Amino acid sequence: MNILRKQWKKKRKLEMKKAKSNQRNKKLPVMVFIHGGAFIVGSANEYQPYILMNEDIVLVVIQYRVGIFGFLSTEDSEMPGNMGLKDQQLALKWVKENIESFGGDSNSITIFGVKCWRSLSSLPSLFNRAIIQSGTALCPWASNKNHRKFAIETGQEFNCSIDFGTEKYRKCMQNVNPYYLTIAASQTQVWGLSNYYVLPRVDGEFIDEAPEILMRKGKYNKVDIIQGITRDEGGIGIHL
Repeated sequence: MNILRKQWKKKRKLEMKKAKSNQRNKKLPVMVFIHGGAFIVGSANEYQPYILMNEDIVLVVIQYRVGIFGFLSTEDSEMPGNMGLKDQQLALKWVKENIESFGGDSNSITIFGVKCWRSLSSLPSLFNRAIIQSGTALCPWASNKNHRKFAIETGQEFNCSIDFGTEKYRKCMQNVNPYYLTIAASQTQVWGLSNYYVLPRVDGEFIDEAPEILMRKGKYNKVDIIQGITRDEGGIGIHL
């Protein structure tokens, strides 16, 4: 997690000292950036914060587990999945509880970025606004119903079988070099076929129902949002 805010320059005109002091003591709005990558790839370090550093905000850039490390599931309590989303939730909880120590306003938190699953949550809200820049939990490619199949196929690469129980499967997979896990997962995944992705899972607990059902029931955080559309955003996948 990176926390950034505008730097106060040392050289100021004398008549600005009082105004500067007041600004320093003022709680600033908080913006929390959630990076994209279709839950498969991506890193917080890919995005530079400079364009926002001239604004009176506190910027938080969070990292969460992606791919096989963030969403592998055996569809039971042993490996329920959604670790990447749980990372996001834990980060937001930390921001809510601690951001005022960095000059931020815990009652003015805006999440922005892509794949904003947390806006479709019946959990207590950890943010006040959202800027959705790419897709939502309602997109057909944003979740997967074949997690166990993916786990079986990936485990076969390392002789880790679910046939002997998911606990033994988990322990077996934990002993595999993370590099080789990443390679095996990338070979199993098929771009354009979301059923083969390691994606968020409707597990009945963390995500208790399908997003479209949650929407119909009104079980989502009712906050102000900004949402737009970008021409040809998915053009990168045309050749696949």
